Amino acid sequence: MPIMEGAHGMKLGQIKIQEMAFILVALFIFFALVSIIYLSIAGSRLTDSVENLREEEAQAIARKIASVPELSWSECNGCVDLDKAMALKQQIRNTSESNLWELDYLAFEQIYPILPEEECIQSIYPECNKITLIKNKEDYGVTSTAFVSLCHWKSTHVKCSLGRVYAAGRSLK
Repeated sequence: MPIMEGAHGMKLGQIKIQEMAFILVALFIFFALVSIIYLSIAGSRLTDSVENLREEEAQAIARKIASVPELSWSECNGCVDLDKAMALKQQIRNTSESNLWELDYLAFEQIYPILPEEECIQSIYPECNKITLIKNKEDYGVTSTAFVSLCHWKSTHVKCSLGRVYAAGRSLK
């Protein structure tokens, strides 16, 4: 009989050890799930923060570009002078000054009123919708965009339209 009690006691001990192991495994799984949920929430907040920073960067670039003397409209603070942009485009093309403003890409696009989707050249300006000032390489990375007012002289009056500025900083590639 004493041998049986020992064997029975050993079985109870093994069952308690197995119960403890299952509880530990269950706790581990619970904390792993809680960690995954926390990390996914923190990741989504981080993504929102990144989007906000990109939007702020785009607005800062637009303000900077719209306020430089080479492109600013004298009668409107923060407006881009398309006539100056076209003249600067010619100067950049003729003198290879594409290192202007430490950018790999800089372009203006007229959104409204809608015009034919063409790159502006002297012969069709202002009946075009895009002026690319700087395009140093084909793969210039991610562009920052922001809305700006695009103005130019039309006969005897000023015409302003809704536009967008696209800019990409120097990449390290």
